[in-house]
Formats: sequence, C-alpha cells, structure tokens
Amino acid sequence: MGTYIIRRLLQMIPVILGATFLIFAMVFALPGDPLAGKCGERPCPPAYAAAFREKYNLNDPLPVQYGKYLGNLAKGDLGETYNGIKVTEQLKIRYPITAKLALMAILFESVLGILAGVLTGIKKGGFLDNLVLVSTLVVISIPENRKLWAPAAVLIAAMVLGLTIFGMRLARAGATRVPSGRLESAELRT
Repeated sequence: MGTYIIRRLLQMIPVILGATFLIFAMVFALPGDPLAGKCGERPCPPAYAAAFREKYNLNDPLPVQYGKYLGNLAKGDLGETYNGIKVTEQLKIRYPITAKLALMAILFESVLGILAGVLTGIKKGGFLDNLVLVSTLVVISIPENRKLWAPAAVLIAAMVLGLTIFGMRLARAGATRVPSGRLESAELRT
C-alpha cells in the first residue's frame, strides 16, 4: 500500500508540470499586449512599460518565463496580480468561504444520499428505488473530468433559459400561433 501511494504521488509530478506548462503556454500565446489596458485610453509611458515588462518577465522567452515561474512556485511565491495584490493574500481571504461551501455541499450530499438510500430500501422495486437507481447510473456515467460536461450543462441551461426568455418576450409582444405551429409576433404580421 505504501509503494502504491508513493508511486501515485510521483506520478503527480509530471501531471502538474504538464498542466502548468500547458496553461502557461496558452496564456503566453494569447493575442494582445498585457500592458494594453493598464493606462486606459492613452498609451503607457515608455518608462512605466519597461518597468512593467521587467517586473513580470514579459521580455523573456516562454521557457525562461516558465522556469522563473516554477522557481517562484517552488519557494511558495504564487506571484501577484496585475493590480499588485499578492495571490497568497487573495487565497487567504477566499479559502475559508470555499471550505465552508465544500463542507456544506458534503453535508447536503450525505444527508440526501442517506435519505435516498433509506427510502429506497424501505420500498424495494418501487418508483423511488428506480428513480434513484437511474439517476445514480447517470451520475456515475458522467466522465470524471468535469471540464467535459460542465460547459455542456451550462450551454443547455443557457439555451433553455434563452428560449424561455425569448418565448416570454414573444408572448409580451402579442405573439400568436400560426397554422404552421410557429410563434409569430403581431408586429411581424402587419
């Protein structure tokens, strides 16, 4: 068991390095200048621009920037935002709230799971038992990488919400059903 844990921990190293490099490279490849919005409508003074580029290592090539980033990361320095706020300070502020939310979610899921298990155990083969079985199978079948299904769920929710809002707007505008089954606005028929 100990060798398994050590092996898994060692496997995390290339995964973390690969993920951080991919994210770093994608941000590096973004079009535009990070300095573009710093001075508002007018261009930044050359002295400020040079100091900014030097401070954030923007003059260095990608491998050098990534190496400096990893060096600072190894020292526990997560850097600072473009506004000059330390990332560690931001995390200290936000971590307690995130921990409370996670704890509440775990408690909610535990209560809901135990309740569903007890209710389905009382009436085996009933509607609730089948509902819990099917919903559990659906949730288990979802890929573990939430990055694959979360955008799809957001898009579906946005489409449903958008259609609902669109339908409400049509209803307010005096829409009626035409023989083809489509909604048509009273203003479009004139």
